[in-house]
Amino acid sequence: MKSLNTFIFVIFVTILVFAPVMAQEYTSDEAMVEVEISGPTDKAEFETFIDGVMAGHMEAYDFPGAIISVVKDGEIFFSKGYGYKDIASGAKNDPAKTMYRPGSVSKLFTWTAVMQQVEEGKLDLDADINTYLKTFQIENTFDKPVTLRSALTHTPGFEDGAVGYLFGNSPEYIIGLKEALAKYPLARVRPIDEFASYSNYATALAGLAVANVSGMDFNTYIDEKILKPLGMAHSTFREPLPANIADYMATGYLHEGGVFKAYGFEYVTNFGPAGAMSASADDMARFMIAHLQNGRYGNVRILKEETAKEMHSLLFAHDPRINGFAHGFYQDKINDKTFIGHGGDTIYFHSMLRILKEENFGVYISYNAPEGAIARSKLLQAIMDRYYPSAIEARPIPVPVGFKERAQKYLGNFRNNRHNYSSSEKMFTGIGSMAIGLTEEGYLAIGESKFVEIDKNLFQQVDGKNIVAFRENKAGEITHYFSNGSPMSANYRIGDFEVLDNQLMILGFGFLFFLTAVTGAIRKRRDGDEDAKAMRKYAAIVGAAYLAFLIFFGGIASSLEINSLIFEIPPSIGMSLNLVYLLLIATLVLVWKGIAFWKDGVGTRWERVHYSSVTVFSIIFLMVMNYYNILGNHF
Repeated sequence: MKSLNTFIFVIFVTILVFAPVMAQEYTSDEAMVEVEISGPTDKAEFETFIDGVMAGHMEAYDFPGAIISVVKDGEIFFSKGYGYKDIASGAKNDPAKTMYRPGSVSKLFTWTAVMQQVEEGKLDLDADINTYLKTFQIENTFDKPVTLRSALTHTPGFEDGAVGYLFGNSPEYIIGLKEALAKYPLARVRPIDEFASYSNYATALAGLAVANVSGMDFNTYIDEKILKPLGMAHSTFREPLPANIADYMATGYLHEGGVFKAYGFEYVTNFGPAGAMSASADDMARFMIAHLQNGRYGNVRILKEETAKEMHSLLFAHDPRINGFAHGFYQDKINDKTFIGHGGDTIYFHSMLRILKEENFGVYISYNAPEGAIARSKLLQAIMDRYYPSAIEARPIPVPVGFKERAQKYLGNFRNNRHNYSSSEKMFTGIGSMAIGLTEEGYLAIGESKFVEIDKNLFQQVDGKNIVAFRENKAGEITHYFSNGSPMSANYRIGDFEVLDNQLMILGFGFLFFLTAVTGAIRKRRDGDEDAKAMRKYAAIVGAAYLAFLIFFGGIASSLEINSLIFEIPPSIGMSLNLVYLLLIATLVLVWKGIAFWKDGVGTRWERVHYSSVTVFSIIFLMVMNYYNILGNHF
């Protein structure tokens, strides 16, 4: 069970590391209702309300600590720390000084830096990004090169990658931004501007471009051009943390065995522009105010007004009817209000930043344990329900007449496009899928949720707040669907062979054939004829093939006992992957011996069919291994 739990944790981190969090839009049959409240006005009342919400959340979601800041009309309206900065010492959270890890919220600083350099004429959003890289180049796999504009919307076409190198657990991990980007290149798997697929790698490239054209290393640039002008004295991208603020860093936790276990600092400086920041809540409030005021904070400007407005404008969406991307910020609609912002996850910290420009209002919150990944969106929704309630009353939407008859084109299996495609990491990030079915009532069933058709290829969640849009090809076949709650990725249709459950079922049948083959060989040990000896040898080959299979998975399972899998690839995984070559050799022998058995008429016809079936399943197993790029070690 420990191995399984660790495996699930690794999958979660690999897929969601630095990933954004989105509250989801709710639209339905519209009925206008009277709304009197429009934003918080009484600071004492607001604090009482947030205190109550946080008390309930700390009990319901069981996280050790959190920091929050709320800005309104150009000032910090509210900031507070809840729970513990460090459980062992009993230190409490101070919103002005205690630093949490914002994760991918850090990207907003990188994109602000990019737009600053665009202002100065040193960066062109539409130029080949290779123009700004000095020590290595991105391969031009497709007709159009990667651009900063595509990086801003996560549409450069890179596969994803993280396991073994995105995080480090000691300073020895640090090799530097340009060195890491060159050492761990990611393949381009689609043309630019076609589909969003969240990319830490593209953001890190953008940060390197800023450094190269400005003449400063990235961390120094952020210090001088953003943090110091905004007075963000308890914030940094530097790792290890500067000595003068290191003591303000909160401890990160995981919930293990019913208690919180403390973990050390996470080093991400090799890909720092994607998520290396540490910051206090009050400092993040200053950043929100600057963007709400179109680049101005007090008497200081970090962006020209026109640049800030451009940065906040919509740049890309998979479908015009759902949320999309601004220039680095992404949209999030809650209670009829459109926020822009970003979410962020490291292994131990989970954060969210949202600004509502029309109300000059913003919220930042960060938690120091995984339970915050759920609590953050619940907190924002609670704030919105109280101070910005929806003017539209939700009403049930009936299933359109005739939908059941045309629903078939939507049914099938889909996979999120944010995963690895070219290396063995695909076995961690490319195994999940989502089945879309049809309920008896005529709703689309996506996972545990039901959706009802509200427009052509557009569906509203019946039991929640999400909207999904489908895309079809010229032949009218559905190829993708997109979620309103996740503008940073797409979901593409996959075949039956690509579904993990089907692959496991096939391999299970293969294992049963293996057992029957061995059983048959053992039974023939009493026979002294040549046919019996041949069958015993054949069964031994089958046993060797599947032994390699078992050793492979046993090696993986033992490696997953190591909590630090996300930090490095243990040698046991490499050895296990190489063992699959034994299975390849054994399968080739199975094919050779099988042909000989049929040619020479060895055994009965049933025995030959039986053992040939084992050979076929061995080949299918190799096909599965090849599908996940684990026919050999490709890390």
